[in-house]
Amino acid sequence: MDSVELHNAAVSDKTGTTIFYENSFSGKSSIHSDVNSDTSMNSYEVNICSFNSMAEQYDVIDYLKVDCEGAEYEIFESIPKEFLTNRIRKIALEFHHNINDIKVINLISKIKECGFETKLDYNDNDSTGMLYARNSNQCWI
Repeated sequence: MDSVELHNAAVSDKTGTTIFYENSFSGKSSIHSDVNSDTSMNSYEVNICSFNSMAEQYDVIDYLKVDCEGAEYEIFESIPKEFLTNRIRKIALEFHHNINDIKVINLISKIKECGFETKLDYNDNDSTGMLYARNSNQCWI
């Protein structure tokens, strides 16, 4: 692997500021208060950047790991289909909500429409799942 870049940024579908809800378990912190069940959570304003503005600096994204505690729906809704089709090779995406929820259905449909082969791993007990996707439009080396 030649390089990995880390960005300390809150990513969403737009640029600006929003309230961030910090959970006592850091893996549940989110810009969506409904993802958290921690009633003692702190909240504060943070800067956010759009996924599209961050991703535009890359010709190709080899592996996109998404674990954004509920923001996955608006982020993927904002990504142009052409970008998904031509510039992302693999996706590992944690999603929230029941697998039959229209948000989840639309998310999976969009990814499939862009030429991705998908595999789902879903836990019905806590309404979370993982979507693994490989772009069949990309040339694999």
